[in-house]
Amino acid sequence: MKLCEALQVAILALLAPIWVSGQSNVETIIQKSVEANNRDWDADPEFDYTERDQEKDGIKTYEVRMLYGSPYRRVVAVNGHPLSPSTKAEEEKKFEEALAERRNDTPEKRAVRIAKFQAERKRDPTMLDQLTKAFDFRLLGNQKGSYGLTATRFSGFAWRLT
Repeated sequence: MKLCEALQVAILALLAPIWVSGQSNVETIIQKSVEANNRDWDADPEFDYTERDQEKDGIKTYEVRMLYGSPYRRVVAVNGHPLSPSTKAEEEKKFEEALAERRNDTPEKRAVRIAKFQAERKRDPTMLDQLTKAFDFRLLGNQKGSYGLTATRFSGFAWRLT
């Protein structure tokens, strides 16, 4: 995931409806949001899902599933339209090839692939943790347990994404 996309996801995660039992303390709201996001992040590899990405040639919808320890992304729609039968067959062929390749990976190759995936996954929670330190969050208000926040970046904050 690109840094810009990851930042958007992190900010949306923080600004999403947050259920806090009657508390309006901004630090508590942020802490509970980060904790909920981390729980979701930890569970992510256990689930298959779809994602939509804006790319240079349009919006692509992917089916994402874990395949021998790392995700495999298969295009299932472009610009909201299902793939043509021939393109769908090409994507199925790519999936079958990836499945066979991963099934036959040497232990060393599989370990390298999984380590790369885990390193990429580690970066996003690190960025979310830093996001909570990079901004001064202020409560705009709440309605039915959903909190609106505003964020102002602290001057001089240096991102560390390693």
